Amino acid sequence: MLIGSTPQVRSRDDVVTYLANARYKFRPNTTAYVRFATGYRPGGPNYVVNDPVTGTPLAPALFASDSLDSYEAGFKAETTDRTLGIDISGYHIDWKDIQVTSAAGGVSVIANAGGAKITGGELTMTARPSPQFTVVGAFAYQHARLSQDSLELGALRGDRLPNAPVTQLHSMPTSGPQQI
Repeated sequence: MLIGSTPQVRSRDDVVTYLANARYKFRPNTTAYVRFATGYRPGGPNYVVNDPVTGTPLAPALFASDSLDSYEAGFKAETTDRTLGIDISGYHIDWKDIQVTSAAGGVSVIANAGGAKITGGELTMTARPSPQFTVVGAFAYQHARLSQDSLELGALRGDRLPNAPVTQLHSMPTSGPQQI
């Protein structure tokens, strides 16, 4: 039997997540901030996929939770008349036990694939030349790398994290008054 049942399995996680912010307002339209946060996704049961010849499981019955620590700092400012604005931030994320989709005997299962380190930044600039017209330009950069070898991904430490964007550039004209 390729996919079968397994005896009842239980898992339990005791997790506390944190969020801490600090902000300093230099002037009414100028603010700097720092933020620390943790994140968590629970683990859970997998499909039980057995080798058709030996009957032994091809994937673990459970996958583990994954978690991250996120650090961010930024600066936001506008001119007094709100015709120009800037929002710039940088961040670093330490991600542990990443949950990924993997194949076992031709069936998708969830596996844990080690860790990753993600460092990036974002810049948004806004111009409001008239009350009826607003132009927004945004730039984001991300350097997402595995921090350890991952059999599940077929990747080595330092390889780019799959499906992570590297650079994006957008310019979005809008009409009407906009709020930041």
